[in-house]
Amino acid sequence: MKLTLENESLGNHGRASPATGLRRWLYLLLGWFFVGVALLGAILPILPSTPFLLLASWFFVRSKPALRAWLMQLPVFGSMLHDWDQHQAIRSSSKRAAYVLVLCAITGSILMRKMSPPVIVLLCVLGAIGIVVVSRLREVPTLETKRS
Repeated sequence: MKLTLENESLGNHGRASPATGLRRWLYLLLGWFFVGVALLGAILPILPSTPFLLLASWFFVRSKPALRAWLMQLPVFGSMLHDWDQHQAIRSSSKRAAYVLVLCAITGSILMRKMSPPVIVLLCVLGAIGIVVVSRLREVPTLETKRS
């Protein structure tokens, strides 16, 4: 699955022309909003960070490209964005971490709180959907991972 917006791959940032006027401000606002949601995703195990960072990157490159460059320089998130730009994929270590976090969140939720069986089933189904989504993401080629 390749994320595209307006028929333009997220990897083609160099060709995007920044918006002007009200659209530029709207894109800036949305970019910062998605950065905030991505930061929440870094803290909350049930909320992913990467899709929101990709959206923030898309909005920043169209409003203020320097902010996209700033995102790419962040120690943790920059490598994820670089991997997506170059390969439309994530690292296998990120994939394994996602599996572990989903399983820990589900197990911890069930053990910490007394829930009814239907809620437990719903939680397990949502966790399974998350694992399936992560498993379908392509992985960065092994040689590229070792070089970075």
